[in-house]
Amino acid sequence: MSKHTPGPWGTTYAPRTRHNLKTWHVVAPARSEHVSPTRICTTGALVEAEANARLIAAAPDLLDVLKDALKAIDQLQDAGDAVVVKYFDNPGWQWICNVYDEGHAAIAKAEA
Repeated sequence: MSKHTPGPWGTTYAPRTRHNLKTWHVVAPARSEHVSPTRICTTGALVEAEANARLIAAAPDLLDVLKDALKAIDQLQDAGDAVVVKYFDNPGWQWICNVYDEGHAAIAKAEA
């Protein structure tokens, strides 16, 4: 799979289409003044279309933040921070390990 279109992505609203339906589009900004914005996808005219478009448009930012958060956890673990090690070794904090693993799985899915 090729690398995704670089963010940031945004949303645009098309009040009229061929079938007279209102639609939302996810777009990446134009890379130069001579090129139109890149349409990533169209979320359609459903009631949820605007929310879907905004969620999809946030994907590149969410991916970057998740990578940064997991990197911060790795750095704390590598430094042997006593508080972090205590949490990771405590069975009551197993959810941290689960979230960490799920975060890496989500990144792998996005970059597959």
